[in-house]
Amino acid sequence: MNYQPEFEYIARTHIKRDGIEDLLKYLAVSDFYESPASTKYHGAYAHGLVMHSINVFNAMVDFMTSIIYRDADYLNRNPSTMESIAIVSLFHDLCKVDKYRLTQKNMKDPDTGEWYQADVYIYNQEQFRLGHGAASVYTIQKYLKLTDEEAQAIYWHMGAFDISQYSSVYDLGDTYNRNVLAFSLHMADMIATYVDENDELQNKLGQL
Repeated sequence: MNYQPEFEYIARTHIKRDGIEDLLKYLAVSDFYESPASTKYHGAYAHGLVMHSINVFNAMVDFMTSIIYRDADYLNRNPSTMESIAIVSLFHDLCKVDKYRLTQKNMKDPDTGEWYQADVYIYNQEQFRLGHGAASVYTIQKYLKLTDEEAQAIYWHMGAFDISQYSSVYDLGDTYNRNVLAFSLHMADMIATYVDENDELQNKLGQL
């Protein structure tokens, strides 16, 4: 499925900042619209990355409208907030651009016991590494200037999954206490990953 028109429509509708067209041009010539979101977790299939980015945008709008502001019309009255939501949600995973490649792997059919070759994605070990959120911030700011709150939101969108000796639990908690955009992006990312894109959970919900 071609998600590019939907993605670009959301971006152009809500983002008026200088550089947005250059950023979209970069994505159009990269593998962003064909790439998976991961090798074996959520969105581990073609177009998974762009689909996940759109899902995070939708989840973040819903979360901030219903949970944070509790005002269905708040974002319509505050286009600058809506612009920030669009930027951090649509582009939070640009670190994954050109990071995966398609290959084949021998797999065993659990029902028949027969072996077959399956298409799988693997991580491209030769790509430039800079850390998850930091790499997305770095890429975005080649084209579009981020506010401090936006950069911090993208940097910390993985939450405790991205803790290291240089990024502590205290830093994470302090960020979420002070930066509602950062907290909301993390929550939207979790909702998209573990609810919207979780086939097992969706099947269970359908049986209730």
